[in-house]
Amino acid sequence: MNSKKELKKQIIIAQKAFAKGEYDKAITTLQVLFKMFPNSSEIGSFLGLCYLKNNEPLQALLIFNNCPLSDDVEVALSQLYSLGTCYSTLRLYAFAIETYKKLLSLADSAEIKEEVYFQLNDAYALDNRWEEAIAVAKEGLSINSSWYRLKFSLSISYLFLKNKQQAIAVADELKSSQPSLAAELYELIENDSPEQDKKDEIEGRRSAEEHYLRATEMIKHREMESAINELVEALGCDDKYASAITMLGCIYDNYNLLDEGLTMHRKAIEVDPKHALAYSNMGYVLQTQGDKEGALSAYLKALEIDPDLVQAHNSVGFLYDNLGDYEKGISHFLEAYRIEPDRFGTHNNLGYAYRAVNKIEESLFHYNKAVTIDPKNIDLRLTVAAIYKDSGRVKEAVAEYLAALETDPDSLRVWSEVCWYCMEVENEECMYRALEKISELPARDHVELFLKARCLELSDIPKSFDCWKQYLHLAEEISLDREKVAYAQDRVKMMSRIIN
Repeated sequence: MNSKKELKKQIIIAQKAFAKGEYDKAITTLQVLFKMFPNSSEIGSFLGLCYLKNNEPLQALLIFNNCPLSDDVEVALSQLYSLGTCYSTLRLYAFAIETYKKLLSLADSAEIKEEVYFQLNDAYALDNRWEEAIAVAKEGLSINSSWYRLKFSLSISYLFLKNKQQAIAVADELKSSQPSLAAELYELIENDSPEQDKKDEIEGRRSAEEHYLRATEMIKHREMESAINELVEALGCDDKYASAITMLGCIYDNYNLLDEGLTMHRKAIEVDPKHALAYSNMGYVLQTQGDKEGALSAYLKALEIDPDLVQAHNSVGFLYDNLGDYEKGISHFLEAYRIEPDRFGTHNNLGYAYRAVNKIEESLFHYNKAVTIDPKNIDLRLTVAAIYKDSGRVKEAVAEYLAALETDPDSLRVWSEVCWYCMEVENEECMYRALEKISELPARDHVELFLKARCLELSDIPKSFDCWKQYLHLAEEISLDREKVAYAQDRVKMMSRIIN
């Protein structure tokens, strides 16, 4: 974008689309702008709001998390309010509460304060923190006793704590100014009973299970926003449904929202201390965050509850691998193999661990089992080829390279491996055929571009030089491995001297 005038024009296009409810169109325009101006609070806030309106709260949260808080108070208030709404929508109430508290500290108008007190009270209530919800409602009403929505919420909080007398007293206060709300409260109070609670609980669990099953299907098809909506609905029906809570946490984990994911796993354990999968999921987050001791404790707790939980065996085995204790890792992988013999991840883990302790035949056995399960996995094929190559088994190595090329004949990763292997075994004819193919094929990502540049140093310095420059240009736009970037910089300097 060449000018401020053009930028303003694009923002106006997005604003018009937003006003018409054409959120997809607004998002498309703003995505381009936000990529160009990632530090713009105004653009980021607007894009996040569009995602929120488009029923994509997860995408909105990811934008808000990457968007700095504006110095402009009005924009900052809008950002925080939208962020709090994201968190509440995603049932991340603890995060919503902290956001609303920050928002409250910035708000100055009575209208904004009323809305924030209401949302803060609601977040506490939805998190079953009823005493705190009551305290917030009272604090807000001490500022303005006519905020009727807060009074309504206060009465509901008392009702949930089975303090009917206080609930009725608040309803009585609303009787003259808000008769319809008072009538609704009286009806709720009258119908409140242990029998009704039990009936609601049974019906809620049934509905929650239906939403949960739909969410699992959506996750299989990578329809993550829809899956989130179903899980949120499930927890709206039964907020103690531990499986739905920890599944929601797993989605957050996969989007690198680790603190949010960890909160959900801990919540699942809080409502069901015997939920083995929640402990295993919590272990994954702790391990990712570098807390190996905490992760190990969580994995072992999961296995104490459910000794046949394959996921936990694989996870704790992988952790032992990271700690260098491969034998312990293998023992857990073998247990996972015993429980579920046809799981790809288990065979892959055993292949890796056995290779690490130089038990090559065992490694190949399990890697080849994994290949049988996922024959189009190129990374796996290249790993098996490398083992055969290191073992001097030329025919088997070549067979794996050919199988990988059959799966993806345009893979520069595979052609690169073939090139270096042919050079190693002094098959120049094969090596130059591979280099010819590498020269023809376009790089599909930064990994392939790096590999192409390296290989072409063997046959075409000017073309390799161009690839290295492209790689460094790409590094200016996206974050790439620092060591590889430094390597590319050295190659460009060296080739500049040769070419010039």
